[in-house]
Amino acid sequence: MTSADTASHDDYATWDAPYVLGALAPDQRLEYEAHLSECAECRLAITDLSGLPGLLSHIPGDVALSLIDDGAAADHAGSFGDAGFDALLNRVRASEATTGGARILPFEAHGSGPATETGTTAPDAGTSAVRETPAEDRRTEPEQPPASLAAARERKRSRSGPWLALAGAVAAAAAAVAITIPITVAHTQHNNPPTAEQVVTERQMDQVIPSPITANFTLTQLNSGTRVNMSCNYAPSDTDYTWDGALWVVHTDGTQSMVAQWSAHPGQTVTADGITSAPADKIQSVEIRSSTTNQVFLRATV
Repeated sequence: MTSADTASHDDYATWDAPYVLGALAPDQRLEYEAHLSECAECRLAITDLSGLPGLLSHIPGDVALSLIDDGAAADHAGSFGDAGFDALLNRVRASEATTGGARILPFEAHGSGPATETGTTAPDAGTSAVRETPAEDRRTEPEQPPASLAAARERKRSRSGPWLALAGAVAAAAAAVAITIPITVAHTQHNNPPTAEQVVTERQMDQVIPSPITANFTLTQLNSGTRVNMSCNYAPSDTDYTWDGALWVVHTDGTQSMVAQWSAHPGQTVTADGITSAPADKIQSVEIRSSTTNQVFLRATV
């Protein structure tokens, strides 16, 4: 019997945001996923926070660094709480207002509507890694805060907030290297000794919505689940844009896991890998979705 079998919801009440932000250690991530299979309230909390990594990736450098300079992250991590969450949202909204807001790209405004898959949404954000080949003259446009963050804020009123300190620190680190990276980039298992890894599937992804995006992926069986390695290409364009994407795994039981997020520009190649706890034979399909609209752009059946 694992600790997840006997622990109550309250024992995991503050694990949702660290899970989404990739701050849990691999053993904690697996423990929390076991808890998610039994706890509808925590699954809802994960859904509420699913847009947070994309939001944080667009916080301007001076705003991210001010979260640290003000002492919110460094000195008051244990009591950041609701006031800190208010301050974070207000600063992001103020920054977004001065830069004109987020854009939905023409190929995103497709009539197919957002993805409506059934099942539980549980992002496997703790083991994703993204590498990008930079395009020239990159410009980053801020993303409008998702409406679901208002619901997330209400759910956090009675909790302490050390995870927000982590969010500020990660956003500041992203700004410091002056590139757009997903906030889900965190703990990987590459430092562990390789054990029983075998590529079991390789696929070229099919376009669901016409776009300048092509991609392929492989599935590698691990002792603890399956690693998804993806390469995504964006065709050159005379018009610069920023496209926020997410890699999703749909399981045979109808549940879904988000294993990576990234931002890209025309002429760029992005490679990403993430781990889902499901074995390879329990994966039905792999999808690339817009983080802005949740539309499925590419899909491959396993």
